[in-house]
Amino acid sequence: MEEQQARERVLEINKMIAEHFSENQKAIGAELYKSIIEYGKQSLNGLFLLNGSASVAIMYNKAAIGSCWVTLLSLCVAGASLAVVCSAISYFAQRLFYLRHIENSRKQLDVIIAKTVETYFTGSTKIENPKVEESRFGNFLTCVTIVIATASFGCFIYALLRLLSETPH
Repeated sequence: MEEQQARERVLEINKMIAEHFSENQKAIGAELYKSIIEYGKQSLNGLFLLNGSASVAIMYNKAAIGSCWVTLLSLCVAGASLAVVCSAISYFAQRLFYLRHIENSRKQLDVIIAKTVETYFTGSTKIENPKVEESRFGNFLTCVTIVIATASFGCFIYALLRLLSETPH
């Protein structure tokens, strides 16, 4: 009878562990998703504002800049457009990371439940976690986002250097 009560107690403890694990994983996933999106938005907004502000400044001062204003404006508009594209790709990458996190959490919860049932019936208390998988396509999209963001910043830098070389000192 004591063995049965011990098994039921172990089952009860593992059930509480599974419930807390599930709640914590959901909260962690949501906060991770929000924070990464926020960091991405901040950096991409910076690129957009940098190129957009430069475009406005070029339009305002096109008479003083001379004939290269069209090229400079084109570079800054391209940089701002690339920042917008980055924002869209970044969203999809972060969505893939979030979905992978949820999938990994479910696998871990399934293992906890399976081991809890096994513990109840066999008395074994060993709990093994499954291998955590990464989102390869999410990683690829993040790399693409970084390359495009660098190109966006490069457009601004190239336009600035071109302006400095064209403007009489």
